[in-house]
Amino acid sequence: MKFISHLNKREQFFLYLALGLIIFALVSKFMLGPLLRLNTKLNQELKAKQLHLRRLERLAQKESLKDEYQAFIDSLKMAQSQESEMAVVLSQIEGFAQEAGVNIVSLRPQETQEKKFYKRFAVELKSEGNMRQIQHFVFLIESSPLILKIDKFQLAASVVSGGLMVADISLSRIAIP
Repeated sequence: MKFISHLNKREQFFLYLALGLIIFALVSKFMLGPLLRLNTKLNQELKAKQLHLRRLERLAQKESLKDEYQAFIDSLKMAQSQESEMAVVLSQIEGFAQEAGVNIVSLRPQETQEKKFYKRFAVELKSEGNMRQIQHFVFLIESSPLILKIDKFQLAASVVSGGLMVADISLSRIAIP
C-alpha cells in the first residue's frame, strides 16, 4: 500500500484502471467464456431436441391417421361369404327398423355386383312409420358401422292410414373381399 500512496492521482487512476482491466480479462477468460460456451452448447442441444420433438409429433400424427384408416378399412372388409354378408346387412336393417319403430313392409336383397376391387351389396325396402320414426330410421342407416349408403329415397303419405308415411329406400354397402 505504500507503493500506491507514493503515486500521484493520475498514476493511481491508471494503476486501478490497469488492475480492473486485468481482473476483467481474467474473469472473462476463466468464468464468462466457459459460461458463454456452455450456453451456446445448451442452445444447440435445445434446438436439436426441438427438431427431434417436431419429427416425433409428425410421426405420431401419421400413426394416428394410420389407426383411423385401419378402422375404416376394417369396417369395409368382408369377414364372411357373400350370403352371410348380405344376411348381416339385412339383419342390421331389421334391427334399425325395430329400434326406430318403423314397420318394414318389404325387404328385397338385390344381386351382388362384383367389381375389380370390391363388392356392392344392394337392398330395396319399403317401410311405414310416422315422420319422426322414418327420420330416426334413416339416421341409423346412415350412421351404421357397416357404412351403409342410401342410394334412393322416396317418401309418400300412406293411402291406408292418415298419419303414416311410406318410404321406399334403396341402399347399398361396399365391401372389400
